[in-house]
Amino acid sequence: MTTIRLLSALDLEAVERVSHAAFEHDGERPEFEDELDRPYARCLVAYDNNHMCTGYALGWRVGDVVDVISVAVLPSARNQGVGEALMRGLMKLARDEEAQSLCLDVRASNAPAIALYRKLGFTAVGKRRGYYRDGEDSLTMQGGWSTT
Repeated sequence: MTTIRLLSALDLEAVERVSHAAFEHDGERPEFEDELDRPYARCLVAYDNNHMCTGYALGWRVGDVVDVISVAVLPSARNQGVGEALMRGLMKLARDEEAQSLCLDVRASNAPAIALYRKLGFTAVGKRRGYYRDGEDSLTMQGGWSTT
């Protein structure tokens, strides 16, 4: 069972560990302490039954859109529904705040994430060449309020 809740100062060390494990070689990690002070930031954290932080989803509310900045799941917790639970939580939060949609960029090579986003009703709306620091392209996706 996964528990999803809003990020608090008590979670900072745990989400940093998740971020480092999930993005070991990537310099694109968020600064979570800063996110607590941003009024437009929406960050959810996932905990398992053993009270271990297994993932997070960070979005920024910009006008009527929530821009998904980062989603990460511990490698040991992948394929267990954590990412889906986090995204559904972020979608619910956005819907409750009357945002119109969510938008995100995902590595073009990240087939599991792309499949999850499609399952949640996201569609590809563009591609950004060389978006990531290592030169990989991103697929830009947008979604609404799928409940499936």
